Amino acid sequence: MSLLTIYLIFIYFIVLSIIVSSIMINKINKKRLSTILLKCNNNDNPISPLSSLNQEKGRNFGTYTDAETKEGAYEAAKGLPITLPCIILVNPFLDQNVGSVSRAMLNFGLTELRVVDPQCNILSDNALALAVGSSDILKNAKVYKTLRECCSDLQNVMATTVRPRDMTQTILSPSGAAKAALQYSNNVKTGIMFGPERSGLTNEDVAFADQIISIPTFKRFSSLNLAQAVNIVCFEIWKRNQEMTQTNPPEIWLQPRDGQRFAKKEELLAFFDRLESKLNERNFQIDENRRILLYRNLRNIFQRVSLTKSDVDLLQGVVTALIKNTNDNDDNNNNNNENDKT
Repeated sequence: MSLLTIYLIFIYFIVLSIIVSSIMINKINKKRLSTILLKCNNNDNPISPLSSLNQEKGRNFGTYTDAETKEGAYEAAKGLPITLPCIILVNPFLDQNVGSVSRAMLNFGLTELRVVDPQCNILSDNALALAVGSSDILKNAKVYKTLRECCSDLQNVMATTVRPRDMTQTILSPSGAAKAALQYSNNVKTGIMFGPERSGLTNEDVAFADQIISIPTFKRFSSLNLAQAVNIVCFEIWKRNQEMTQTNPPEIWLQPRDGQRFAKKEELLAFFDRLESKLNERNFQIDENRRILLYRNLRNIFQRVSLTKSDVDLLQGVVTALIKNTNDNDDNNNNNNENDKT
């Protein structure tokens, strides 16, 4: 077997190892990714709509934008066209948890925080430090003496609890709660209650609720940190909001580096033709039927991955370098043989 053949086989295995993760993704959601790629290949300039750049600020995955700054996030969330539920903390006793709750809320666009009889200073340095860029939520939080006063203007109240209660209640998963909370979001004001860190909501607290939210956890260790519980529920609410407004990114997408595009078929075919031609020159597979089958499998390996134009250029450069190095080695071997003869 010649040196060039060995090099080319070596390339084959390197590329195979690099693309394993991408192959796994394609197998999981092949239909969705194929649709995206088809749209890209039908464009004159096939740039994925999920990878186009936002020329003003942030990166843009279709309708999903990753902002570059936290400045103005609270005002932007307040200006959302949909009314999201308010978060109610009943008797929280750790100011750090309250600060973390405000951050979790703003992560997912919720801005209204209500606190019932807090056992801590919700505007302490510790709370503000953990709130990071969401301190406006703490500064605008409403504090109430009783839960009755807190819920008086609400039309729908949900309570989070993992413990079974001696009462008949509708129990929702976090995703089910999000659907129920946003079903009539602009006409029905909803509040979601979270109990104190040590004991959770009492039966009297739960009695104020129209539904119960139960977060599925490991039964042997089901207690969640307050901010973690708020984070899970807020995430489901925001995800549901994106589904309703059709602004959610796909579950899986391929994101080329900034400014790149997926390779055109003609570019891929040119690479395949060149690679197969050089393999033929080195008698990679003498049997024609087996050679056709091997080349087909080789093409499938590359086509299972969404190669960019830069990827194809890189592979072309590798083949060029291998050909040059192999030709130089052949020339050296020929010179050595001639010297031996003399």
